[in-house]
Amino acid sequence: MAPGPGSSRAGPRAAPIRLRDVAEVSYEEPRIEFGRHLNRKFAVALTVYKEPTANTVEVATATTRLIQNDIAGDPLLKGVNLFVFQDQAKEILDGLTGLTEAGLIGGLLAVIVLYFFLRRFDTTFIVSLAIPISIVASCTVCISSART
Repeated sequence: MAPGPGSSRAGPRAAPIRLRDVAEVSYEEPRIEFGRHLNRKFAVALTVYKEPTANTVEVATATTRLIQNDIAGDPLLKGVNLFVFQDQAKEILDGLTGLTEAGLIGGLLAVIVLYFFLRRFDTTFIVSLAIPISIVASCTVCISSART
């Protein structure tokens, strides 16, 4: 049988073509093209996850305290730079602070608008007290009945 097109042999006694005859073969670890970097150097990142029922602020604060106090003082880690990249506790507390400030400013503006329309201090004072009292009462009812 004659060799067909694309056959690697010219005849029955022709030497086989080996890969090393036509290419350079070497075994090397592939260069890692992905990963964590910090200041253009490879870095290790740890991500901490919490249980769904755990308080995010408490977990993040405890983790930050552990990194800054316990792990940073470990003599085996001397020369290793440890820091917190994203602190969700700070973000949550900053959000609550902003919400509190916005609520106080909104309450003050509501009192000013009430006084502008009622033009009596005593009536404005009574209506102004009714708003926070109703909010506290409704939150108390929701908490006592286990609703959110």
